[in-house]
Formats: sequence, C-alpha cells, structure tokens
Amino acid sequence: MKKLMLFLLLATTGMFAKAQADVTLNFTISGQPVCGYEITIKHGDVAIGAATTDPRGNASFEGVALLSKSIDIHGVRKTKNGEKSFDAKGYVTLDENNHADIHFEDFIKEAAEDSGMPESLFIDAWGLTDPSCE
Repeated sequence: MKKLMLFLLLATTGMFAKAQADVTLNFTISGQPVCGYEITIKHGDVAIGAATTDPRGNASFEGVALLSKSIDIHGVRKTKNGEKSFDAKGYVTLDENNHADIHFEDFIKEAAEDSGMPESLFIDAWGLTDPSCE
C-alpha cells in the first residue's frame, strides 16, 4: 500500500510539473503602459501567480501551474487616493507563448455598456486616471 501511495504521489507531482509555464502579460490604456499594479492571475478563485507591472506595463510570472490558457486577473494599485482594484474574469486567454495583451479600454467599454454607467467611473475606480509610471 505504501508503494502504491508513493507511486501515485510521484505520478501526480510529475503531471503538475509538466503543466508549469512562464506567463507574461502587458497592460495598457490608450496605448500607454499601466504600471505599479500588483497583479494576481487565477484559475477561478485559486491564485496561481503574482507579479507587479513594470514601467512598460509588463508583468512576468514564472513557473505557473496552468490548467488552461484561460486565466482570470486581479489587480491592485495603491494611489494617493487610496487603493484601486479591478477583476477581469473570463476575458483573458493566453496565446501559444503564454502571453496576453490587456487593453483596458476594451474592458472599460464593455463594463460601461453592461452596467449602463459612464466609462469614467470605471477609469477612476480602477485607478487609471493617472497611468503614469512616475
């Protein structure tokens, strides 16, 4: 029985090791980089990686256990007006290189249309009124 359990443990560990990959994301709004966000990538409610966007809007996640190319993202940015955050569930699909470009204007437009609220409300709530990296 102990040998069977050891075999199952090793087999399971090997399966997950093969599913690990490096993921890169690039965040922009109106062509400008969005930096300084703490980004968490998830499968559903399970966090699978975390990184901070750099001055070019890039975030790199090493050794992520990907179950599929579809990921959810959560971002938090501390601003002078407090903490701003966003969630994008069901919108991001990685390409064959495990990369995705996140264009906030696309998310904002859809969120505004779905809710009937002005786009400016989402821009402010997500901390995108000052996307500068200074």
